[in-house]
Amino acid sequence: MLDWFRTKLPTGAHHQSPAVIRQVLITNLTATMSLVLTTLYLLFYLTHDAVYFLPLILANLFFAGGYPVAILLNRAGRFDAARNLAMGTVVAHLFVVVRSRLIAYRERRHPCFMPGSG
Repeated sequence: MLDWFRTKLPTGAHHQSPAVIRQVLITNLTATMSLVLTTLYLLFYLTHDAVYFLPLILANLFFAGGYPVAILLNRAGRFDAARNLAMGTVVAHLFVVVRSRLIAYRERRHPCFMPGSG
C-alpha cells in the first residue's frame, strides 16, 4: 500500500533516507485516511440532523483541519512537525469520539455514527 501511496501523493521527502521517506509516507497515509473517515462522519451528521449533531460537527471540523496541514508540513520538509501533528490529532480525535460514545451510552443516545450503534 505504501508503494501505491508513494506514486499518488508527492511527499516532499526527495533525497532523504529510506526511514524518513517511510515516516513521511505513513504520516501522509494516516492523515489522508483520517480525513476521509472524518468526512464520512461529517456527511452522516449533516444529512441526518445537523442541529442535534452540531457539537460533533464542530469538533470534527476542528480535527479535520489538522490533517491537511500535516500533509502540507511534510511537503515543506517539516517531517517531525507533520508526524507530531498528524498522530497527535488522531489520538485526540479518537479520545473525543470514544468519550462522546461513552457519554451517549450512559444517556441512552447515539450521537456518533458507529457500526452497531443501533
